Amino acid sequence: MLSRPPLADCRVNKRWGWRRAMALVEDMEAAGVAARLEHFRSAVVACSKTKQWRHALPLLARMRAAGAVPDVQTMTAAISSCPPQQADDALSLMQEMRSEGLAPNEVTYNVVLSICAQAGRWASTATLLEEMRSEGHQPTPYQYNCAFAACERSQRWREAVALYRRMRADGLRPTALSYTHLVSVLERGKRRKQAVAVLEEMLAESPRESVVNFNILMNACAKARHWVHAAALFAEMRAAGIAPDVVSYNTLINAYARCGRVAEAEDALHEMAGGAALAAPDVVTYGTVMQACAASGQGQRVLDLFEEMVAAGVKPNVMAYRGCIIACEQRGRWEEALALFDRMCAEGGALEPDRVTYNSAIACCAHLRLWRRGVALLDDMRQRGVTPDQYSYNSAVAACVKARQTQQMAAVLARMREAGFSPDLVTYSNLIQCFGDARLWGRAVQLIEEIKTAGAGMPDAVCYNGAINACAKCGEWEHAEQLVEDMIACGVEPDTITYNSLLNAYAKKGEWAKALTALETMRERGITQSAMTFGAAIQACERAREWERAVALLSKATAAGVPPTTFAYNFAMSACVHAGRLDRALELLEEMKGKVYM
Repeated sequence: MLSRPPLADCRVNKRWGWRRAMALVEDMEAAGVAARLEHFRSAVVACSKTKQWRHALPLLARMRAAGAVPDVQTMTAAISSCPPQQADDALSLMQEMRSEGLAPNEVTYNVVLSICAQAGRWASTATLLEEMRSEGHQPTPYQYNCAFAACERSQRWREAVALYRRMRADGLRPTALSYTHLVSVLERGKRRKQAVAVLEEMLAESPRESVVNFNILMNACAKARHWVHAAALFAEMRAAGIAPDVVSYNTLINAYARCGRVAEAEDALHEMAGGAALAAPDVVTYGTVMQACAASGQGQRVLDLFEEMVAAGVKPNVMAYRGCIIACEQRGRWEEALALFDRMCAEGGALEPDRVTYNSAIACCAHLRLWRRGVALLDDMRQRGVTPDQYSYNSAVAACVKARQTQQMAAVLARMREAGFSPDLVTYSNLIQCFGDARLWGRAVQLIEEIKTAGAGMPDAVCYNGAINACAKCGEWEHAEQLVEDMIACGVEPDTITYNSLLNAYAKKGEWAKALTALETMRERGITQSAMTFGAAIQACERAREWERAVALLSKATAAGVPPTTFAYNFAMSACVHAGRLDRALELLEEMKGKVYM
């Protein structure tokens, strides 16, 4: 006697789940009881409910080995167990059905089309619809909608338009969902006029009998970035005596957010939060408004909304935390961002940080030079099943570089290569900074040449500036000059940072004439001259004991609207003292006091 209820009881699928179903089949086999078609079918159906394709597909082979031939229902259930990533398996199973003389029914087509839609397999959906017609089946609106969804997911607007025309030719009326997919793919394909035309056609044809109808129509307007139509539908819904629900408000707010109408989005949120609406704001409501504020550069408002959400008793989700953490990072509030990240992880449950959230946290570690924390977060990503990307590794490398942890940087770089990522310009700029900090100017210069042959693209201004700065720290002004020339020859425009680094190189060796030439070049090229620019030039004059030129540069800086720094005055006074002009040095000291530099 078996210790578990018989598999023939179809309730097994709901009561015990796929694990129990598999165990029951194994019990039958161990007890020498021949499993029949209905037993295997029940097990396959149980597996399909939770997408256990790794268990469902081998069951088919066990069925055949046991002499039980799969029927249409069993094969359809096996196909249904396949997630979108296994679309090829789903299509292969359908071909198996045909080769075994089993004709796919409408449910089979629905299942395969749905899987292909989620996978963005637009060509497969088109082929399936043609197969249906050749077999005498008229595709249904649901099946067309699957094909529309596949086109939307893969951004194939031309194919979506052709599908729409064929649907019309078949005498089928597009549903609101058909229009939604079509409008979305047209908008994403930058076919705005066509999207608006389809939207207007949808508004003219679609029923408006319930809140669900209105919500679907407003969603199409949101996807088309047409907030005016969405707002008009919302007003029409109210005028018809249909009370908007939370989905209605969220859809309207999404339309506002997509169009950058932040004030209108906040007004709708406040209407809900203030009790003027029957629907209270949920985490989606707050999250959408927060995203709109973030997109418009209102980082502080994002943080305020997060606090409002928590105060209202709405539990933040991953999107809300992510938006807040990114807002903190962008505003330089790195400790606060990491505190929010820790709070998110401590809550557990469904609040698992995603890649974007991890990347933001690691970037904050880099800013704070918390290299151990940055590397630990990289490890934590992999342990939680979140795959690090190029940005993740680059941020961890940056954390090590800023903390001057050369060995750790090399270790992270090695892991990055093992993961299949080649260094990009961001990686190289970090490496150049690392060698510059270590005063290994030669390695920094070599990396510029390596970039050109490594397939990472041409060095950008950040890479060149880092290498020039490395040379400057060691007083290697000749190599710094060569890098500037190479930079210009490669079509990369030098900027203030470039020339400041070059001037620092001149200053180290007292190359005052070259420093003055560099100042003139900056003026001719329209490059902004900063206090650091003049300070470096004055330092070059001080080293060469050119006190008159050092003093003249102070006046020149003031005339250019760049107040000299304390360091600039100190270098100028030092030049005067070394030249025996103590009187002029004292005058500069009084001048500096008058400008509140003391």
